[in-house]
Amino acid sequence: METCEHCGGELESKAVLCVRCGYHRKLQKVMPRATVETSNYTQEDSLEQTRDESENPFAAPVQQEQSRIESELDDVSAAQARIVADGALPVFVSLLLTPCVCLPVMPFLLPLYCYRLLRWWQMRSRYPQLRQPNSLSPYAEIEISFGEAGVRYMVSVVCGFVSILPLIPFWLFVILEQW
Repeated sequence: METCEHCGGELESKAVLCVRCGYHRKLQKVMPRATVETSNYTQEDSLEQTRDESENPFAAPVQQEQSRIESELDDVSAAQARIVADGALPVFVSLLLTPCVCLPVMPFLLPLYCYRLLRWWQMRSRYPQLRQPNSLSPYAEIEISFGEAGVRYMVSVVCGFVSILPLIPFWLFVILEQW
């Protein structure tokens, strides 16, 4: 262990920078303190950043893992939730008709089902009202239909995968036969 020439703090034998005072041993000067622009952070994030800076003021700023952002359901997000919820029934009906009408269309519809399920999941994660509907909310009808839409999307994705499974051996046979 060595000591810092500037503040007398303990340093590792090959340390170049004193984390206590910021003295750079090779450059023979005190380095400026690292700062982080906090305009994009919430008050909670800035408290975490301050706590991190106090532990090591000269370390590079660490990007905090962004916690799940939750917000209140407003008119715009309620309209988006209604679009996602209203889209579940046509997807579900098309799933039921696809095996009857034309099975080869299913591989093309499955990505649509997966995208819709992902969009539903993202909105559900962001808005707590969509996870726990409240009958007194002005958007109660949307909240309830949104929950039902999730079940339809999940069933559509599972059935889509199940309907594609019998086609996999056929595709493998066609591909291997061409070789």
